[in-house]
Amino acid sequence: MEEIDYIRGGLGDKLLTQITSIQEKTTILIQGKSFVIYPNVFNPIVYSATLYFTRSLLELVQHMKPQHMLELGTGAGYNAILGALNGATYVTCTDVSQIAVNNAQENIDNHQLGNRVTVIRSDVFDSLSSECKYKFDLIFWNFPFVHINKPASELTDLERCVYDPEHEGIDKCLRDIKQFLVPDRGRAFFAFSTTLASMEQFSDVAAKNNWKLQLVNEYETTVGDDIGFEEAGAGAQLANRVKLFICKASSGINGFGSNR
Repeated sequence: MEEIDYIRGGLGDKLLTQITSIQEKTTILIQGKSFVIYPNVFNPIVYSATLYFTRSLLELVQHMKPQHMLELGTGAGYNAILGALNGATYVTCTDVSQIAVNNAQENIDNHQLGNRVTVIRSDVFDSLSSECKYKFDLIFWNFPFVHINKPASELTDLERCVYDPEHEGIDKCLRDIKQFLVPDRGRAFFAFSTTLASMEQFSDVAAKNNWKLQLVNEYETTVGDDIGFEEAGAGAQLANRVKLFICKASSGINGFGSNR
């Protein structure tokens, strides 16, 4: 599998360098709520385009009002918490990084949502119990959508929030996700950038697992109108033009669903 220009040009490493340069806890405001971000946890201050995905996710949550929501790759947990504050009754969130899990737990505690939001250390679905089978009305993942020619075993947990060698993570997710969605009405949504990654590669992985992708939302962001200047603070920008959207694979329902 070929690396895209985003990798060859060093932008992925630049993003990671910016994240690791933050050596103290930071506090950011997202959707009017305060969140702590630990060092070595993905921080929207350095790539605030992720907050567009947050806005789209919250629109979905407000529309669907899911009984049970699952967020994969939660990082600091702000999407999961905002989901609970905007219509999801119960939220489970996971991350492969123990530091991120600890970070998310602090934010859950700070927002007094321990009875409604649960964070688990897990690589995709690996650590979810059998009780989670066919449970979730909504699954969301702002997944690491960039292939890199390096084994996953050689990546740090932080690198794995940007890179997914051979798209193994999303492949595993799409292979197993149906058994975690509520039959007939469960819906799964994925955040993706067509500028920073290969839509062709993502589509191939989806097709391999018999899923159809359908556009839900898309945005154009440029330096100067970056959402980060409004919510995440100065420096929240990426010095190139990006196109961001959420695409979804679902078990076949009207409205936001697409047929498998």
